[in-house]
Amino acid sequence: MTNASPGTKKGTRRLAAPPTRAERQLLVLQGGYVYSDDDYTFHVVAGEKFDPGPDARTIEAALKNEPDEVYSGTLELRDGKDAFECRALICRCSRRQEFSITVRSPRLIQTGEPPKIDKYPDPILSPASPYRARDGCKSQFHFSLANLCNALYEVIPREKPNAEGKCRLKPGLVVVTGTTNSAKSVIARGLIHKHLEGAIAEYDRLAANDFAPRRPHLVTFEDPIETYYAIGPKGDANAPPSQLAQSLGIDYTPRERGIDVQSLDIACRDALRQTPAVFYVGEVRDRDEWENVLNFAGTGHLVVTTAHAGSLVEAMERILMAVRARSAGERGHFAQRILAVIHLAAFSVGEKLAHVPSIWRRTPSGVAALVADGLASVLPHNPGKVFPDTCPSLGRRWFAHQLRGEMSEKLIEELEVTATRLDIQGG
Repeated sequence: MTNASPGTKKGTRRLAAPPTRAERQLLVLQGGYVYSDDDYTFHVVAGEKFDPGPDARTIEAALKNEPDEVYSGTLELRDGKDAFECRALICRCSRRQEFSITVRSPRLIQTGEPPKIDKYPDPILSPASPYRARDGCKSQFHFSLANLCNALYEVIPREKPNAEGKCRLKPGLVVVTGTTNSAKSVIARGLIHKHLEGAIAEYDRLAANDFAPRRPHLVTFEDPIETYYAIGPKGDANAPPSQLAQSLGIDYTPRERGIDVQSLDIACRDALRQTPAVFYVGEVRDRDEWENVLNFAGTGHLVVTTAHAGSLVEAMERILMAVRARSAGERGHFAQRILAVIHLAAFSVGEKLAHVPSIWRRTPSGVAALVADGLASVLPHNPGKVFPDTCPSLGRRWFAHQLRGEMSEKLIEELEVTATRLDIQGG
């Protein structure tokens, strides 16, 4: 258990984490001791006090003189009678409701009863999610957003499947673009859900083999927070989002611009010490922010974000212009950091709408073509059934064929004609 340690040594902070919270964040094994050599994260509700006694203080009081109300440095915790030092980062999150505390200290950790881990809910289909399909919405669209998300996830470069057949996305920047109301945020969250499913499966596999891995940590930066990833039943409506996320098998640090953190630059700097499985940025809006997300992706992390763009080629052009990648060498440098650029378009087919994407993804041939030919190489293609995995840019015509389902021949023809026209116009 972690408790306050009286007194303090110069350069070291002491913090009492509520034991029940901290236990949830340690290894999910029964009895005995295990060796943990990775980070773990726990959360403290704003206003809770530490250093018990007459001089008890809140975390707010301890951090009031820290730049940006963030502490990054050495922290001393106490496990039973033994005090130990660890590297730590403390920051605000959850619209100032909580503090996220990420620590690293290779040591023996006593474990308690393993908590029950439920399946991480799909943010598109979960009954508790504001993104679930509403009554009557089914008749408005030809394809479900869940099927669209699955089709996209299957073609983005991924790691090798684990023992459960789950695949995680490779490190890099995934940008979901489109016009207003094109379901950018929904698809971005759906891709994160698919990635976290694979991360949770890998965590469970390692934990079952007496190893203490780092739980998948989702860090977000939004302006504003549209909805929390962890949404509890009505009885838990006031529960902190991080506590709800723990019961689903993930650590969760949601941060809002202007409330928890002032800028994306600061959020990226803090995230480097939080070991996120994925870092979600609600929307990138200017040149500095493109540089921030590309630099963070270049550190070996997965970053998912959204942006406005009129076509796939325009989306890639905005990214390259933001970082001033004019030469072939500069394009190659930044292409290695971009995992995928997606453009979403919704158009009428008959009496319903069809959401059909196009995508550029990081493949050896895709990077080589972008270096040699520039934006012309981003124009979407329809590879048909011949090696679609090697084609860097998949067009709407290709996705239309994958998603058309049981549409009538007349509607399929209309769908493919419109999809082909959009591909010719730049995706």
